[in-house]
Amino acid sequence: LVLLLRSVAAAQARFQPGLGSKPTTVLRHVPCKYLCLSSSPKQPSDGIQRKRIGVVGSGAVGLYYGSRLLEAGHEVSFLCRSDAAVLKEKGLIVSSVLGNMLFPAHSLTIHTRSQDIGEVDWVIVALKSYSLTQAESLLKPLVRPNTRILAIMNGLGIEEVLASIFPSNPVFGGMAFVCINRVAPGFVDHSAYGKLQVGHFGDDPKLLAEALSLFQCSKVETVLCNSYLAARWEKLCWNLPFNGMAV
Repeated sequence: LVLLLRSVAAAQARFQPGLGSKPTTVLRHVPCKYLCLSSSPKQPSDGIQRKRIGVVGSGAVGLYYGSRLLEAGHEVSFLCRSDAAVLKEKGLIVSSVLGNMLFPAHSLTIHTRSQDIGEVDWVIVALKSYSLTQAESLLKPLVRPNTRILAIMNGLGIEEVLASIFPSNPVFGGMAFVCINRVAPGFVDHSAYGKLQVGHFGDDPKLLAEALSLFQCSKVETVLCNSYLAARWEKLCWNLPFNGMAV
């Protein structure tokens, strides 16, 4: 128990330096009518290739990291269920300590079926771990032979499941050290942290570099892990004081 508590303290200290050192302006409880006050996503910077990305699981995590990639200039499609109607009509607002984002409905690509998205370069899986049983049916329409799969999820054994379904596709684990909530349909509140640790299932450094390039133009601080399994355990320890009874 002592060793576990020490691991928790070390992980928290590593990912929260300087928190609260700068004042931030955060939008809270903004009416949906204001979601139209947004500029279009920017084009990727010189030398950055635009990727086609499908986000499977458009809750707080999927909407946040997907919108950061959209903001950076990538082509992002969101697979949604409960929020689909609101996002199509009102758009998306993300209140964030790293800069607020407002996307009008016409700038978002929202679908309720994977088949309508089609094949993509990257799939970001942001499901709850108990929904992995649906991963095969949700992801298959999006995956072609060279599609990369990034699971930004909590838990253990996630990459093993995805690699067993898609043995020919590179699979990555994303550990999101972030405080984020979906406070209303179409409204995500990012209040702290935000770093994304990425590991490759197989620990291939060349493939890891591809994951880094995906987020290169975004505001997401991305750290590559030599061992995805060690990173998974580190994230579990970090989660303990925040949501020890959750998934």
